[in-house]
Amino acid sequence: MDDSYSWTGTSWRLMGALTRLHYIGDIHEIPIVILLPSASEDLLPGIVRRRHLEYGDLGQPFAEAHCDFIAQVVKPYVDKVFRTRKGPNDTYAIGSSMGGQASLHLLLRHPNVFGGAACLSPYFAPRTLVTALTEAGKTLKNKKLYMDIGGDSEKAKVPWLDINDHLTLEHW
Repeated sequence: MDDSYSWTGTSWRLMGALTRLHYIGDIHEIPIVILLPSASEDLLPGIVRRRHLEYGDLGQPFAEAHCDFIAQVVKPYVDKVFRTRKGPNDTYAIGSSMGGQASLHLLLRHPNVFGGAACLSPYFAPRTLVTALTEAGKTLKNKKLYMDIGGDSEKAKVPWLDINDHLTLEHW
């Protein structure tokens, strides 16, 4: 939401985007947005990244526990504290990079809670992709899925792999 909180130094500027979408009439209500920290409290700083475990491939215990925590603890808490529309058609997950995989994981693991996912410049591990393909006809039927891969522009080249993103506490 704020550049100073983004590990890259630049946020999604989501508040401004939602405000503009509301102002031009593309959305009628500004949604409640819940942000979860993703780059703090590593298990072993610089060695075992918490987000790599929580945003991991389907079938990994940390990743499944993370999804279950969001669907079974965070979402009910938000529904209790705020006046929300509780159904899956009004509940979406969004994330970038491994957060994109985590968003798809939420949709696949808890389709009764989430109606869609947005995966921005996503990283997908093999089991997540295979599950998405095999479950598309039933689990993802009538769900909304948005993927934005991004890429190079005239002024900036996106690295194929930014090793610092995965191994160090320094980014970009």
